[in-house]
Amino acid sequence: MSRPYSSSILRDLRRSWPGLLISLVCLVAVFSIADFGKLRNALAFADYGYLPLALAVFLAAFVTRAFAWRTLLKEQATPVQTFFALNEGYLLNNLLPFRLGEIGRGFLLSRTANIGFLQVMSSILIERVFDLSLVVGILLMSMTFVVGASDWARPAAVSLAVVLAGALVFLHLLARNRKRSMDWFEWLRGRIPPLRRIGEDQVEAFFEGLSALTDLRRFSVVVILLAVTWALVVWHYYLILLAFVPEAGFSWAAFGLGVVGLGVAVPAAPGSVGVVQGVIVGVFPPLFGVDPAIALAYSITVHAIYLVITSTIGLIGLVRDGRSLGAVYADVRAWVGAVSGKETTAGEGVDP
Repeated sequence: MSRPYSSSILRDLRRSWPGLLISLVCLVAVFSIADFGKLRNALAFADYGYLPLALAVFLAAFVTRAFAWRTLLKEQATPVQTFFALNEGYLLNNLLPFRLGEIGRGFLLSRTANIGFLQVMSSILIERVFDLSLVVGILLMSMTFVVGASDWARPAAVSLAVVLAGALVFLHLLARNRKRSMDWFEWLRGRIPPLRRIGEDQVEAFFEGLSALTDLRRFSVVVILLAVTWALVVWHYYLILLAFVPEAGFSWAAFGLGVVGLGVAVPAAPGSVGVVQGVIVGVFPPLFGVDPAIALAYSITVHAIYLVITSTIGLIGLVRDGRSLGAVYADVRAWVGAVSGKETTAGEGVDP
């Protein structure tokens, strides 16, 4: 990675200090309450016989997610293109601040599949809303088995579910009333200077991406594929959990995943390092009676598997697409700078 890219990443990391601080606090907290001897034993004597099946299930989840994303894009990209772009985005999120991987995978797929960038981004927006809705659903279903009718947890989860349902309805209405929505955008563009940099054809592409919400068959297929994806991820979490806690229930893994799924929305270091560990260690000992050291060993293992698999597949995808991490990062920063009205430094936004 050339010097301009490296210096830009360092500047962005400095700007993301609140997230880095949160991650550091989480790591200090979990390691301060866990016994290092127990942690070492938990990692050394875990039943890793569950690992092959867990890995296979996890890879299957990536495949179903890639097909869901392809469906949102109206089959304008191949399953292979969406699969690698997805993991390239995860790789970028593992390495870069501000979850820039979401924009990065939009850039990559728009180039490899020759689709409008904003059309791809609108499909990612829909996917994210679906994901949050399903995570809340997992949390609500598992909550009954784990904490019962909590005075605060259930109302909070229900409130979030209502907000997410409202977001889907809002996006659906935008897609159904494209002309009126375009008129509203033109009105906003006349009053918000940064929006003037977005051309009419780009706005049209964005609404084209939202049009998947107006097709009941396509909508249903996406929901089913993403539901299967999350079911596979819960199964993966459960298999890894059995390696450390043989008596664990399936609802433990579902609840843990639900809490982690919401917890990673908190600002953190790239890859959500620290936050994942903090959430699992904060939940499993008080609710399930799991030793903090064993909970920490489980969180380290399940998170390490995610980071290794997504980074490996993402790197393969970048090589396959003939792209470098620095070039993608520069494109992302150039786009963000163009929208925000800030200039990029020399060398940014240009392929090396």
